[in-house]
Amino acid sequence: MRHARSILLIAESSGDERVPDAEEPPPATFQSLRQWQRLGGLCSRCAHEAWLDRYDLQRRFGAVLLVDLQPLLRCTRCQSKGDNRFIIGAMARD
Repeated sequence: MRHARSILLIAESSGDERVPDAEEPPPATFQSLRQWQRLGGLCSRCAHEAWLDRYDLQRRFGAVLLVDLQPLLRCTRCQSKGDNRFIIGAMARD
């Protein structure tokens, strides 16, 4: 079914189409982040999120896996150093 402006409203399926994964795996290193992505941290205790300078972290730690740096994340609001994790966001478009 098509809208008056030729916008497809309902996907036509042939039956053997695969559904793509809802989430793509997070980037493994700083180098694998795209230019338009920004890196942040999310606190597991108070849900505070803060955005980090990824280029400064890349200069400090080099080619290291982001998963290896997650235990070093500390919340600036509640000082929690538990199960904090990295988050990836898109930079604002001008």
